[in-house]
Amino acid sequence: MALADQDETDRLVLALRQGDSRAGEALIDVFYDQVFGLCYRLTFNAADAEDLTQETFLRAFRALAQYQPQGQFKAWLLKIATNLFLDEKRSARNRNRDVEDVGEFARKGPGPEEAAQQGELMAAVWAGIQRLSREEQAILTLRAVEGLDYGQIAAMLEMKEGTVRWHMYEARRQLCEMLGARFDLEEVGGERE
Repeated sequence: MALADQDETDRLVLALRQGDSRAGEALIDVFYDQVFGLCYRLTFNAADAEDLTQETFLRAFRALAQYQPQGQFKAWLLKIATNLFLDEKRSARNRNRDVEDVGEFARKGPGPEEAAQQGELMAAVWAGIQRLSREEQAILTLRAVEGLDYGQIAAMLEMKEGTVRWHMYEARRQLCEMLGARFDLEEVGGERE
């Protein structure tokens, strides 16, 4: 099923609240890839991302009575996934993760030398991201990959916008320190804030 428009999403939520299990399946079909994508970028591990995605949908469906259909179902799901990821940090089950398949992020490029350089940079960046705090990982991913603005991230994580900006600044600073002079970061640094 293609990405549903908001009216269709709200209709599915209402149907699920009324006990229509097919509506739940349809919501999973619509939003699964987006939730899994975020979870994968947060965990760097397909099995953990799958577990986190499943838990996200379970939590969302259990808490459906609290969801207010206002065109924000995707943001609500991403908030649940992000909070589950951050909560895992506080649990005893927290474990080290290895970057898997970082080569898939660097398979594009016109020539083998440039592809190798991009692959080395991406592997270093992903390894560096893993060494950030969970909050910094989540904020960096939500901002840089999901394209959310600071206000949206602050609302999702129930933080002040200034705190979110500080975590983003710290994440960038630490990545630059970790990568050091190995790479010309001005070319890949993007926007300054």
